Amino acid sequence: MVSQTDKNVHRVCDRCDTEMDNFRLKENHKEVMKAQQERIEALNDEIVNLDNRKQELASNYEAEKEELERLLQSKYEHRDELN
Repeated sequence: MVSQTDKNVHRVCDRCDTEMDNFRLKENHKEVMKAQQERIEALNDEIVNLDNRKQELASNYEAEKEELERLLQSKYEHRDELN
C-alpha cells in the first residue's frame, strides 16, 4: 500500500494508478465545489446588502421628495398671500 504522506515515487499497477488519480480528482472537485459554494454565499450576501441599500435609498428619496413638495407648497402659499 502506498501512503498518502509518502513522498517517494513508487511503481503501482494501472488499476491502483487510476484509483489514486480518481481520489485526487474527487478531492480537487470537493475543494472546487466548496470554493464555489463560498463564492455563491458571498455573492448572495452582497445581493442582500445591495437590495437593502436600494430600499434605504428609495425610502430616503421619497422622504426628500415629500419634504421638497411640502416646501414648494409652502412657497406657493406664501406667494399667493403676497398677491
